[in-house]
Amino acid sequence: MGKVDKARKSIFTPKRDKSVRLKKAVKGHWDERGDEYIVVTEGHLPYCESPEQYVCRMETRREILAVLALCTEKQQERFLLHALYDFSYEEVGRICGCSKGAVEKSIKSVKKIFQKFWKV
Repeated sequence: MGKVDKARKSIFTPKRDKSVRLKKAVKGHWDERGDEYIVVTEGHLPYCESPEQYVCRMETRREILAVLALCTEKQQERFLLHALYDFSYEEVGRICGCSKGAVEKSIKSVKKIFQKFWKV
């Protein structure tokens, strides 16, 4: 096949629309997940906490914030990075620009403040 034939073939041959194939693939994927979701959630209401659970959660939150208010900003930052975001001492040290030992010392002091606050 010569260059002219290839050019003619490319001009007169309809191109495949990649977006159509992608849409079909995505539709098939979401249809499958949608069916599973419907089967799992059929007849169930979405989770909604009770008023008692809400009050308990808010009281616990206030107590934790009260304890953290007794700590320095550096201690708060290091403790929250470690406790909430599950960073290791080394990772927290890299984020805060300090050593692993300094992070460990800060977190231990915050834990002591918590223990004093709750007298554990």
